[in-house]
Amino acid sequence: MLMGESAGTATDALLTEAERGCRCAMPESKTEQRRLSRLVESGDLVRPRRSLYARRSYWQDLSRTEKYLHQVRALGNWHPQWIFCGPTAAILHELDVPYALLDEIHVTCDGEPRSRRRNGVHFHQIKYPDVVSVGQLRATSVPRTLVDCLRVLGFTYGLAIADSGVRKLGWNARQLVGYLEAVKKMGLVRGLDHAIRTASYADGRAENGGESIARASVIRLGRMVPELQAWVDDPVTEGRAYRVDFLWLEGDEPLAVGELDGIDKYLPDIEHPDRSMQKEIYKEKMRESHIGAYGVKLMRFSFDDAFHPLQLDALLQAYGIPRVGPRQEEPPINPNMSGLMHLKSGWLVRCEADGHVALKYVEPDEPMPEKMPWSLPRRLGE
Repeated sequence: MLMGESAGTATDALLTEAERGCRCAMPESKTEQRRLSRLVESGDLVRPRRSLYARRSYWQDLSRTEKYLHQVRALGNWHPQWIFCGPTAAILHELDVPYALLDEIHVTCDGEPRSRRRNGVHFHQIKYPDVVSVGQLRATSVPRTLVDCLRVLGFTYGLAIADSGVRKLGWNARQLVGYLEAVKKMGLVRGLDHAIRTASYADGRAENGGESIARASVIRLGRMVPELQAWVDDPVTEGRAYRVDFLWLEGDEPLAVGELDGIDKYLPDIEHPDRSMQKEIYKEKMRESHIGAYGVKLMRFSFDDAFHPLQLDALLQAYGIPRVGPRQEEPPINPNMSGLMHLKSGWLVRCEADGHVALKYVEPDEPMPEKMPWSLPRRLGE
């Protein structure tokens, strides 16, 4: 119990109820707010945003994304008329949203005469927001969320959301572009030319936002764009294959394999204590040595490399990844969009070439659909 007597019991109950709902606590009276503020001063509680509170010990164990969601759920519980939009809706839909976008909470609601900011909440005017329920909260739909995010975000962050958005919807780049073009014809919002340029590079095979940001840097640098999540046959064990993050090809010939390394897989796993750091490092070394048996260069790079294009450019240069265009902060519409119709991964398979084992890239067997399964955005009241 944080405090003595009945006041402390009520405060404990408020905080416990909030934790059960995976949200921050919000005081219902000024007296309660003063009690919570005193606990912040003593170090027992944290106040991540005005009028939002949580136990420090509880808060410290949450990820950055969960901390943001706790704030969103608290505000949504307090203001049930709010409709979350933009990056906030993207988080609710479990899209890959860069941490840099987790400062403000984005909302559209009735009665707001214009877009404005208040206490870390950005209120937007949105016509026909296409509202869906996400748990106990209301948010713009995934397609509408993509519209609102891609038209205002830069290419790098926009691509991370676009990749995860098409993966969530089961779409591809052309389908997303088609949807954006339909919205543009309706004249609902501005900035869709920029959104369409970003969407033309969308690829649902990207596994996470880090891979999307790395690929965005490759595109902006004018380097050859890799295939994503390709498979490499194990030359040692028949029937086993390794999936790699990136594969650069010149025709059917592999130039290099790229792996985006996060430190998490080398840390102790609480849920699987037998999965030690030594075992993970050993598996990675064996995997790398088997892929290297084909004579293919394996380039490892970090999230820090992905976030610093010039740093990544030097690495790509060292591994022989050619430059195919100029460096551009905001690339033009993807000239190869028609070749990005698939969502399945391709394969690097073993074959015999001049009496030697070689690799050949095989495209996934997924033809481009004749009709794109997108529809015009639904208007409220229809």
